[in-house]
Amino acid sequence: MSGLKKRIRWLPRPSDEDYKAALDYLVLAASDGEAIVRQLKRGAVREYKAKDIIRAASISLVADDVDDVRELAGVRAKIKARQRLSPILMIQGKIDDNVPLTIVDGYHRVVALYLIHEDTLVRGVLIRARAV
Repeated sequence: MSGLKKRIRWLPRPSDEDYKAALDYLVLAASDGEAIVRQLKRGAVREYKAKDIIRAASISLVADDVDDVRELAGVRAKIKARQRLSPILMIQGKIDDNVPLTIVDGYHRVVALYLIHEDTLVRGVLIRARAV
């Protein structure tokens, strides 16, 4: 187990900034982003393996640009400094629709944690698409 993996600390709930970032995305991607964010705020925080989130969301592990690299480095720096990470926000879709999972906030945290170790536990709120 990576020494860095042992150092990961979490906030008890996602921050207000995370919900705002999720809303910024959802007003473009969904018909009722505000209702979805309200559901995310009521959702329970649970733990999921980074590798399972990566697979379900079909995430590329290749940093596309300098900003991605900086974001990933920033997450690692927070972990090394023992700062608490905010749980991620996710919506479970339908496998039949080829969108089994959407990360609405926390993409860089998931990728950075996966790169530390694929079995790293990631805290997050998950709601079902059919409930939105």
